[in-house]
Amino acid sequence: MIFQHVESRDQNLVDSTKTYTDTIRGYCGYLLEGLSKFFALDHNRVKYDVVFSSDDQLLSVISTPFGKARGRLAVQIVDGDVAGRYVFEKSVVSSEGKEIWIAIWAIRILRNGNVLLGDEGNIEIEVANPGPYSNAISAPAKSLLYRIAITPTFQD
Repeated sequence: MIFQHVESRDQNLVDSTKTYTDTIRGYCGYLLEGLSKFFALDHNRVKYDVVFSSDDQLLSVISTPFGKARGRLAVQIVDGDVAGRYVFEKSVVSSEGKEIWIAIWAIRILRNGNVLLGDEGNIEIEVANPGPYSNAISAPAKSLLYRIAITPTFQD
């Protein structure tokens, strides 16, 4: 592998790394808190039977009738901009009978705090101040559960 010089314009992308990553991590925290609250509501526990928890490291653990999943944040430069990608993975059984984790869905968090559903989607959700009657968190919650449900538990 040959390593090339990094151009000044590309070097400049990392100039505000701390500011950008702090913003991304903060909005990721809002997202995870919203998902946790959504699935903890009494009527949603009865309706979905999902337990969602996350920790200070922004790692999540999800238990559903369709299997277990987890999530983690990756921050990187994508298409010339710093962004976060919260990746959800499902636990499946490989053909050798071993547990493996496969990526099933992601939510993008831009450096300015915009949160977008999916890797290439442009549907933005409000995670910082969703309001008492907002449906902002139900879309990612139900999308996540759907992605867990359609992913087979056993892999060939």
